[in-house]
Amino acid sequence: MRLTDVVLAFPQIVLALVLLTVVGPQQWLIVLIVGLSHAPRVARLTRGMTTTLATSEFVQSAEALGEPRGRIMFGELLPNMSGPLLAELGLRLTYSIGLVASIGFLGFVADPRAADWGMMINENRLALLVQPWAILAPVVAIAVLTVGTNLVADGIA
Repeated sequence: MRLTDVVLAFPQIVLALVLLTVVGPQQWLIVLIVGLSHAPRVARLTRGMTTTLATSEFVQSAEALGEPRGRIMFGELLPNMSGPLLAELGLRLTYSIGLVASIGFLGFVADPRAADWGMMINENRLALLVQPWAILAPVVAIAVLTVGTNLVADGIA
């Protein structure tokens, strides 16, 4: 868990900007950055729930019955952790959308010809007073997507 603390010490956007500046904006790298920057948070949540549930009576009784460790993990612990993990999935997905939009706004897109909401906001920010829909449309799309994914994940959880 000390390695996760080190990764958590760096802000996600700074880590993304450093790696994208060194390697260059590639789609696989953006996906890797988003995944690696969220992994420590999910690992800490999973570890915290596991240590709490590992001392529960139903786990101790399964161990007393001689159940294999894999069966205890997938049959006892994972079903009890699925609700909070799904809620965390919705939260991480929301943060991922914001991070990717921020990266696009700062100009680190893999294909400048492709449609990217963050890049659309950046390109049209100078004309905000003349034509606000050019900025408001991608902003509303990002907001609807983030709120919608979070509501769907909470509903599943």
